[in-house]
Amino acid sequence: MILIRLFLISILLLCSCTSYFKRKDCEATNWFEHGYQIAMSGKRLNSDNFLLECKRVDAEISESQLDLGFKSGMTNYCKPEMVYATGKKGLFFNNEFCDPSMIKVLEVKHAQGVIIFCSPQNAFIFGASGGIYNQICPKEIESNFLIEFKKGKKKFLEQSIQENEKRILSLNQEELKFQQMRQTKEFELRSAESLYLLRPKNAIQKAGEAAPLSPEEIRLNDLKHEVNRINDQLNSVNSQRKSLQEEIFRWKKEIITLE
Repeated sequence: MILIRLFLISILLLCSCTSYFKRKDCEATNWFEHGYQIAMSGKRLNSDNFLLECKRVDAEISESQLDLGFKSGMTNYCKPEMVYATGKKGLFFNNEFCDPSMIKVLEVKHAQGVIIFCSPQNAFIFGASGGIYNQICPKEIESNFLIEFKKGKKKFLEQSIQENEKRILSLNQEELKFQQMRQTKEFELRSAESLYLLRPKNAIQKAGEAAPLSPEEIRLNDLKHEVNRINDQLNSVNSQRKSLQEEIFRWKKEIITLE
């Protein structure tokens, strides 16, 4: 029962710390700029995950600045040159933001941008940069786009796998270094513990009197702290390596789907 309570308390403390840092992150946000960027992505405020998370942790949000930024973004989003740029990036156009009388003109500009995005030359560049295709190309030109996009995406994934493999090799070297450090510190700790047990005992301590730590005890505490610190570093290395390996596995599966 005690272990369960300690476990629950640790979870509550972790959640509290997470909420604290998220709240700090939210309160450091430029809400005008954030609202502007939401609108420029063609989304509504209530669909923004970051904003929803900030509300969930009761962070202070400048609603007025958020609203002003969003409205400013909506105005800019509906300019013909911006709609054209949206299509050129391979992004869908949300015509709900714009004046109904301008929608036909804006849709033409967007379609012009999409045609450029869907060119085979751009397809390879887009794939090689790690772009995610969202099926925006017209069916009559999509097949040519996909041929070059898949070539580019395969190149990107292969390079990403190589980079992760290099990082894993580096982590393996770090792990070996930390293991050697831990072995040395654990040997020092065992030696210090042996000497501590053999040392002469102090005079009987008076009741209620706090005993000062001896140099030997200070040394033992320092060594234990060092061992714990090295263990934390080893755990971090293992966590990073596992994450990199999972990415490699996912990317290899994706490459198979491109062939």
